[in-house]
Amino acid sequence: MNRFYSTFFAIMALALCDSRAQVWISEVVPNTPGADTGNEYFELRGTPNLSLSNYYLISLEGQGTTGRGDINQFFDLGAFSLGANGYLFARQAGSKYSNVHPDATVMENTVGTGWGQVNGAGSTVGHTADGTQVDLENAATTILLVNIGAGIVPTNTIDLDTNNDGVLDLPTGWTVADSVGIMDGSAGAAATDFSYGAITFRAPDTNGAYVGSCAYGNIINIPGPLTTSAGTFYVGRKGESTGSTANDWIGAIVNGAAASPLAFYFYSASDPAYTGMLLADMIYGGPNASSAPLGSLSYTPTINGGRFTNFTQLAVGGPIGDVAIDPRDNTTILFTVDNDVGGGIYRATKVAAGNWAVDSTPVVTGLDRPSGLVVQGDGTLWWVHDVTKALVRLKAPWAANVPELVITNFGLSLTDDDPIDLTFAPSNFTGTLGRPNCLVIADRGSDSDTYNALYVVDPTLAIDSQTNNVFLADPTASGLGWSDLTAITSLPQSGEVVALSSDGAITAVDGNGVTRSISLGSIIPTAGTGLALDPTTGKLWVADDVLDEVWSVDPTPGNTSPAVKELSFPLVDPTKTYRQIKFHDPGMAFSTNGAFLVVSDFNTAGGGGRLLVFHNEGFVVPTFAITNVIQTAQGVQLRWTPAGNVKYAVKRGTDVSSLTGFVDIATNLTTTTFTDTKPPPSGSYYRIVAKP
Repeated sequence: MNRFYSTFFAIMALALCDSRAQVWISEVVPNTPGADTGNEYFELRGTPNLSLSNYYLISLEGQGTTGRGDINQFFDLGAFSLGANGYLFARQAGSKYSNVHPDATVMENTVGTGWGQVNGAGSTVGHTADGTQVDLENAATTILLVNIGAGIVPTNTIDLDTNNDGVLDLPTGWTVADSVGIMDGSAGAAATDFSYGAITFRAPDTNGAYVGSCAYGNIINIPGPLTTSAGTFYVGRKGESTGSTANDWIGAIVNGAAASPLAFYFYSASDPAYTGMLLADMIYGGPNASSAPLGSLSYTPTINGGRFTNFTQLAVGGPIGDVAIDPRDNTTILFTVDNDVGGGIYRATKVAAGNWAVDSTPVVTGLDRPSGLVVQGDGTLWWVHDVTKALVRLKAPWAANVPELVITNFGLSLTDDDPIDLTFAPSNFTGTLGRPNCLVIADRGSDSDTYNALYVVDPTLAIDSQTNNVFLADPTASGLGWSDLTAITSLPQSGEVVALSSDGAITAVDGNGVTRSISLGSIIPTAGTGLALDPTTGKLWVADDVLDEVWSVDPTPGNTSPAVKELSFPLVDPTKTYRQIKFHDPGMAFSTNGAFLVVSDFNTAGGGGRLLVFHNEGFVVPTFAITNVIQTAQGVQLRWTPAGNVKYAVKRGTDVSSLTGFVDIATNLTTTTFTDTKPPPSGSYYRIVAKP
């Protein structure tokens, strides 16, 4: 339902001076996997056809304390201009980066190797360097784009930090048009390393530590680990940005093979939306890729079967892990954030038909990579950590209690186990080992080896009464699949639990520890990840992370019916494979009444992660209203009540009786506040419209 609110106000006009530079650094690739020579490049962007007379691109020493601030190398750009599209693309001799935008200026060295040397064998790109260096400086360096004006011409003997205080001492007449600091984490990285960039990116060193500093601040850390001890690096602007913030730039650790530079990709990026992206996606001599808006889908979920008719996407962000539905209301979704820093458990609450709102307040915080998650009938949360080898619970009400460590380490040797998932066994799970409604833990690395195992835990016993070596299925190399277990669920119709391995093996186990295999027929999964039981049909649903599909199968003993493809996730753009769905293991659950299925998308590239809820409801926007309108120094500030999983548009008009006269002044808002910084002086009315 749409609401509107009106208010009148006065407006003051402010004169703003546009002092932006006319040229910016767009990209720099100073350190590639393997040999750099032939594979480095940089890119500039600015006013189309702008002459680069008096402009120099400079690499400034920042490693250690010796020579800090010295000019290592520089490019005299005076013979070049930006292209008709405003771009200049610079590449080394023998470069394979040939697919350059036709309107860009190409600046290519054709003498010797790499960038060549003006002060040596020659360079057609104006490159001058210390010694015999033909590649860009690695380790700790700052890339400066300067206009020298009427000042002195750069040389390799100039020191731009004469007193070594970390602040630039520029020659008279020089101005910095743009700058970026690079600390690639390569061997030899030290706390004394320095950057002079308006923004600085740091990769971790070989020990995982972030070292080096910048007097100008604005240091952004890139998640590790390094792909090589020699370091690899990329820095570039997002889209056609002009600032020096994390919203304007990304830094990334690069992976790939030197012989195939067109296949270089971002192994890890400061903005996770870029992780996995090919460098070629940044367009040589053209606009860089922009971060996909949170919530954008790079694939279209297709409902192949007849079980569900609709889906809702919940944009969460971050690495989304396992999911569970609270059986007390059959609507609240619990999910983990599978991260070593900031890991936790969160919830999404249903606010209307087909509409859930993600609660930004964690149920549990400070967790280290939580894996499997289940909710007991009384609301108690139980979860496991595969890395820290623990079983933890939080009794309801959650806010009134604290997490309790039930078991740490499983098995006999207590050394290297990986409890990946857990399930409550059915009430008819009886036998010499089974207990009705007990917890069964799936372990993908039992007893200090790579074997799989299943453990039984009695949730009714006191914590100090629990043991860690009650095996339902002893460690085995093949009895529970030939590869790691990824998920487990309950099978009440037969009184069994069912485990899935990554090679697609589905194994049912009864309370006596007797196993049987469940076949998907002609479908042979190669990356089984998610497993869930449909309480409405009694079928098992299995997710495969290579096929990017979810299949259902009848688990009845002796069944020979083929599996049915229920869901698939085809890419909108097949060339962007890094933006495909990435199922979490585990990461799929039905509500206990069968009304909906939740699938977690672990992939953070392209605007992830996200939850996908499949159901049979139309989407409803609940009633909401503007709650506050105030005049601030910035303009008219509006606030309104949330309407769940929607995007808001703010409309402004001068005649409240004419809805057609209202025009959008903001769209695709995900927050419930907006400030109109340019309200008309005669006053106006506002409407807020919410859409899925």
